[in-house]
Formats: sequence, C-alpha cells, structure tokens
Amino acid sequence: PEAIVYVDLARGCTFVNNLFLATRGFTREFLIGKFPKDVYGPEELRQLQPGFDRVLAGEEVLYEREVSHASSGEKRWVRVRLTPRKDASGRVLGFYVVSTDIHDLMAVRASLNTHGDTIDIMHLMGASDRQVAQLFERQIARDTLLGGTVVGILAFSAASASRMPRPVSTMLASCDFCRSSVIARSPLIRASESSSFSP
Repeated sequence: PEAIVYVDLARGCTFVNNLFLATRGFTREFLIGKFPKDVYGPEELRQLQPGFDRVLAGEEVLYEREVSHASSGEKRWVRVRLTPRKDASGRVLGFYVVSTDIHDLMAVRASLNTHGDTIDIMHLMGASDRQVAQLFERQIARDTLLGGTVVGILAFSAASASRMPRPVSTMLASCDFCRSSVIARSPLIRASESSSFSP
C-alpha cells in the first residue's frame, strides 16, 4: 500500500488518501488546501525542502526517510517518490508524493550488511551443490536490496568456472531461485563452461 498526496501549486493539497492520513495523523479537513510550509515544522521542512525544490524544477525525486507512525509513535522507514505534474508546455502544475513503507526491507538490508555475505572461491571449492546455491541466493538478495545487480556474480562465475570442481550451472541447479535468476540470464556461465568442462 502507498500513501499518496497531490499538491497543486495554485491550490495546495487537493488529494490525500486514507493511508497517508492514518499513518501521519492528519485529518483530510486539515490538509486540503494546505502547502507543505503550512503542515511541517521548521526543522522537518528544512529537511524536505531540497526535494520540493527539485520536483518544482521538473525532476522526479526518490529518497528514503524515517517517519513517526501516528498511532504507535514508532519510527518507520519509507521510500518517497516526488513526481511533477506538467502541462503540455512542460510547466510544472503540481506534484505527487507517493510513500511506500520499506521498514522491513531496511531491517533485512541492515542484517545483510552486518553479516557481509560474499561469494568467495574458497567457499565454493568444498561446498555441496545446495550450499553453493544458497550462497548465490543470499548474494543475489543482498545485491538486489542494495540496488545492485547480478552482473558481479555472473562475471565471477564466468571467470571462475574453470577452477570449479563441477560446472557452476550444475551447482546452482539445486535452487529454483538461483536457476531462474542467474543461469537463465547468464550466457557467460554457459560459454565459459562449454570450454572448461567435458560432457
């Protein structure tokens, strides 16, 4: 679910959904017709203003921040997207604010950062196929959460295939997630294995 607000440059807030109201503790009557400067205190407005300035200049803005949940007082991480609304000439008429709760995702990210799972050739040499699959799966999840890609894994796999006791694709095949995420996208692995392993 996403918390959504639309702010018109001439009329202030003209739309707000129920999730935004419930999580931030505002009423619809209070928000309609208001501009951010009418809603937020000086310190919070100071933090938010750079994003507002950029969206008013026509940019789409994406950032993460902590907000206090109205009912519980708990601080939760949200990902905020500011999107300008423009007329046919490109003039900004207003902007949308769409917030998604990513608190659980951030907790997983912190856990992955703490554990620092990385793929190491020495881990793979003596590992079972399932252990290798699990290691790749954790690395893919970590890279995805941190905004990365599987390119590093694929490059590693291609470069290291000749040193593996078994083909990388064979080791990863025991994990459906790894098979679909890595092998299906990896001509590098298959090309390197074709020259490194006999059938």
